Formats: sequence, C-alpha cells, structure tokens
Amino acid sequence: MNPGKKAGVQSKKVLAAAGLATVALASAAYAQTAGNQYSVSGGTKTRGGTVAKPKAADLNFKFTLSDPAGNVPQVVKTYAIKVEGGKVNTSLIPGCKASAMDNAGTDDKCPKGSKVGSGKLTALIGKSGTAKADALSCSLPFGLYNSGGGKAALWIEAKPPACAVPVAQAVPATWTKSGTTAGLTFTVPDLLRHQVGLDLPVIDASADIGKIVKKRKGKSVGFLESTGCKDGKRDFSVTFTTEDGQSQTVDKTLSYC
Repeated sequence: MNPGKKAGVQSKKVLAAAGLATVALASAAYAQTAGNQYSVSGGTKTRGGTVAKPKAADLNFKFTLSDPAGNVPQVVKTYAIKVEGGKVNTSLIPGCKASAMDNAGTDDKCPKGSKVGSGKLTALIGKSGTAKADALSCSLPFGLYNSGGGKAALWIEAKPPACAVPVAQAVPATWTKSGTTAGLTFTVPDLLRHQVGLDLPVIDASADIGKIVKKRKGKSVGFLESTGCKDGKRDFSVTFTTEDGQSQTVDKTLSYC
C-alpha cells in the first residue's frame, strides 16, 4: 500500500485535538448522571411466511438514547438486534468484509450487490456525565454490507461540516439465529467510542434494509426472509450494553407477523 495513502486513511480515524479543545475544557467538571434511557422502534412490513415457505422481507429499525438529567449519556459498546420469525441468507449475494473496507479506506471497492442497507446516526462528542449542552454533535451516514459466512459490516463515513472532523471506519457485525429468531449484533471499535479523552455516545440511529430477492436453482429467495410467528405477532428487541457491562433490553411487539 502507498505509505501516503495509508497515512491519509489513518488520519481520518483520529479526531483533531485542536478542534475539540473547547469541548474538553467544558467537560472538565462532572455532573451526576441519571443513567441511559433508550427507545426503540422498527420491524418489517412483510407479513406471513413459514419455515417451509418463507417470504422475502425488509427490515427497519430506529433507536434513541438520552440521559434524563440532560447530560452526555454513557457510551454503548455492543448492540444486539433480534427479530422473531426471521431468516438471513448470507450466501445469496456477494460479500464485503469490514477489514477490506478499512484497508482501502473506503467502501467504493465493495462488490456490486453486497450493500444491503443504509442508515444514519448522530453521536455526541463530550464527556459522559457532563452537560449535553457543552458537547458537539456529529452526523454520520453509514452503509450496511453483507460480508458472507454469517457476517456483516457497517461502513461509517462523514466529512465536515456534518462532523467536526473526517471519519472513515468499518464496524464488523454478525448475523445471529436462535430458533426462529434472527438478529444482528456488533461491537463498536474503540476509535468510534473515544477520541482524545472524549466520549462519543450514539444518541440516535436508524437503518433500512430493503427487500432483496435473487434466483437460486430457479426459486426466488430473499436475503432476509419472514418465517412467521406462532402467536401472529412479531417480537422485536434491541439489547444495549455499555462499556461497564450494564445491559438493557428494550422489547417491542408488532401487532402483526
């Protein structure tokens, strides 16, 4: 790899201390935190399907994080999203690994058809437990890619003025399955959780995965599929785990499946 290019890629991952000096000074005094509070919404518009005859499906989800005391929330390290009556066929389409995106410093070289969704998140740049009013805000769009072998990857990239400094980073993820429940879990890399002594909690995020259908042996198969729910209602949940190991699961039940 070209040394100049490698240095340029690495520089995108490090927040400029000079641009954040004001935030660091404002965050010197800590306030009492009331703790993280989460809200979750999402699901799929697809109804029906069985294990024997699944239906191609879409998926969307959104969450918000706040501290009732008006402070910068604690940083969430790991997210686990679960949807009842779901199935993921990662071998159906091409894959693009998180490591490949990080090495290239871009998602432009990912194979055509490997991108399955997109979204946007908002992060604060400050100190957890200090006044939210003293923190900066960073708007970060991302793409969601299939990586094959039960894996996935988020590619997060933004430039000023959307964010105070350039950001380009991949987040490796894993598709999960337990019985008839499918999910996605990922741990946020340290460079996207902390910079120059400051915390970067994500306070708002949303993502959409469209319905992707391909032919396999003459049969239409969905990248995501609905396999139905026993009670006719679809359970949906997100588990948030902070850096100190505190976990909280927020459950939603859709009135249909």
